Amino acid sequence: MRIFQRLTQTDGPRRPSSLAVLAAAPLMALGLALGVTAPAQDAQVINVSMESRAAESALTGCSGQSNRLLRFVGGSYVTKHDVCRVGEALAVEQARLGAMALANRALEAERDAAATRADALQAEVRALGQCRADELQAELDQREAETNTLLAMQESLTTQIAGLDQRVEACQAGVEGQASTEADLRDQIAALQAELVARDATIARLEQEAAAASAAEGHDDSRGTALLAMAEKWAADLERTTTALNAALSRKAALEGEARQAEAARAALQTDLAAAEAAARQASDDSTAEIARLQSLLDQALSQAEAAQTDFAAVGEMAGDLAAAQAEIERLEGVIEADAGAGTSMPSTAAADALNDGLQAWSAVASQARPEVEGLALPGDSLVLSGSESIFLTGSAEISETGQGLLDELAAEILSIMATLPADADWRLEVQGHADIRPTGARWPSNWELSAYRASAAVRALAEAGVPVERLAAVGLGEYHPLVDEATQAAYAMNRRLELRFR
Repeated sequence: MRIFQRLTQTDGPRRPSSLAVLAAAPLMALGLALGVTAPAQDAQVINVSMESRAAESALTGCSGQSNRLLRFVGGSYVTKHDVCRVGEALAVEQARLGAMALANRALEAERDAAATRADALQAEVRALGQCRADELQAELDQREAETNTLLAMQESLTTQIAGLDQRVEACQAGVEGQASTEADLRDQIAALQAELVARDATIARLEQEAAAASAAEGHDDSRGTALLAMAEKWAADLERTTTALNAALSRKAALEGEARQAEAARAALQTDLAAAEAAARQASDDSTAEIARLQSLLDQALSQAEAAQTDFAAVGEMAGDLAAAQAEIERLEGVIEADAGAGTSMPSTAAADALNDGLQAWSAVASQARPEVEGLALPGDSLVLSGSESIFLTGSAEISETGQGLLDELAAEILSIMATLPADADWRLEVQGHADIRPTGARWPSNWELSAYRASAAVRALAEAGVPVERLAAVGLGEYHPLVDEATQAAYAMNRRLELRFR
């Protein structure tokens, strides 16, 4: 708007010239496209539309009568040829600013969409993390309760087995003691039986003697009675000994039966203990597997959270690119304003030729020094870097280590040539990004954005290497200007390129 006001100011109430209208029309269109129209612009737009036909008629005769003079703002005179050159330059800047405005809006839309996706993903990650944490805690509590129950069962079975072992040992001790008692009783019985036999023999002998004495002495009854009483006592002792022996044998049999029962109970408890230990091991294995599964789900949630953080970083990168695009728009506005104020200032063909000559010499040296860089060529007046994997990481606008080194060398060559040019030489380096026709994937809405990002990344690298930013311009042309119109990998590699052109 400042340019429009300066071009339309006159010494009197006369109407603005056709050249003024021509210079101001692109800026008015840019102001409308960017949404920065000043309050006074509405009335000026009407005046510009009325004067546009006069500007068109002034440009119609550009091919002839190049020496005719037209009155310009402030009383200066320029040829119609100069008017055409200025109009063409402003038209180029207008087209560039229109493309930059479109890219700016695309960046804003992508930034908003990425921010929305990041917020949704973050909310989902938080919800998933809380849900998984609750599930994990519940599973762990349940497994812990089951494990405690199994441990209590195992401890109880161990206690019972210890009691049975004590009982078995007591029974075995009783059986061994009874066996010793039985042996003693058997010895006593044998002795008693031997004594009984001896007594029976003695009794028989005494009876014979008694009979003989009775026959000889007239029946001595008292001595016979005494012998019979002694024989009866010995028989009673033998019977008592036999009864004691039978009682000991019965007790031994009872102890042996009790020992067998205790051993059977011990074996059953051992079986229960083995089953309980197997169940405890299975429960432990199940708990370990469940914990591993829940940990895997938690790792997935953390990965999604990291992806969300990556999306946030991408949003920040897009915001930086958006700021760079806005700065480029402001720079181009300044260029248009300077061109309109200078009137006849035009690009220096000599400076561009010198730079192109130096670029050609550098290209020949770089092709031999860097064989890893594919597609380095200089057809006509532009440097072409095809096969962008040599410059950028695959599917990305991030410059590779090889590409960074190549652009640093190019910046050094440009600075070297600049040292030989006049300080006021008018030139700029335009970096054009091109893509192949294949889709770019989820990150880039289209190949147009990818090519624009790559061109901007190359411009930033040259600026960081020392090339003045006012000498640089980045343009993304998408897949619409292929070098080879074929659907082959080789054609894709050639069409996926950067072109550097001095103007």
